[in-house]
Amino acid sequence: IRDCLLSRGLGDVYKRQRVHVGDTPARPFETVVHIFTNITRLSVPIRVYTGELEVLDASGRAPVDKLDFGVVATGPGLVHARELVLANPNPVSVMVGPVKMEGSKSLRASLGSPYQWKRIATIEGGEGDAPVLTPAHGGIALAPGEAAKVRVEARIAAVDEARGTLRTPTSHTPLRLPVSAQGMEGELLAEPLSVGFGACYPGVAMSQQVWVTSTYPCDVR
Repeated sequence: IRDCLLSRGLGDVYKRQRVHVGDTPARPFETVVHIFTNITRLSVPIRVYTGELEVLDASGRAPVDKLDFGVVATGPGLVHARELVLANPNPVSVMVGPVKMEGSKSLRASLGSPYQWKRIATIEGGEGDAPVLTPAHGGIALAPGEAAKVRVEARIAAVDEARGTLRTPTSHTPLRLPVSAQGMEGELLAEPLSVGFGACYPGVAMSQQVWVTSTYPCDVR
């Protein structure tokens, strides 16, 4: 941080300050610059943010860098769905969308509406001072602390592997997330089909065994 404070007389003060933060930091940070004079001290808060969105699991807590459906059953009309959360941790609004799935016709994605994720103080000014964001068609604007869910669907009609990339533009940089699913033919068979416990009494633990057999040609989680 380089600063220069020049005084040319009472009421005539020229201040020049240059702050260098380098390239975009790996994570946001906050600091304060203190400027000392012979009569006072000035404190200037500095808040650096990346403008990037966080990609989280459906609970909105754990970060996600890819989405793997694993093994899914195949067949006409079968739809397997997962949800992701796009969250805005920045003190400014971020435009996002529309979302697109590239690389596979068996994978689809749709963007939900914004909702409150956590409380984050904004630096966009008071009411009427905040910039007006105009999202692209099919996109939304996420205010500070807001999030939106992305629903990803896998529709695999035959035994096949589907691989694609979830892509969406944002105010900062395009967001990319690998998505994969492995379609397999098979089923899970349970024996017995029904379990009867008979007479049960309060406070007495009862148990029965159920055997599950998989006809899939690979491990099923």
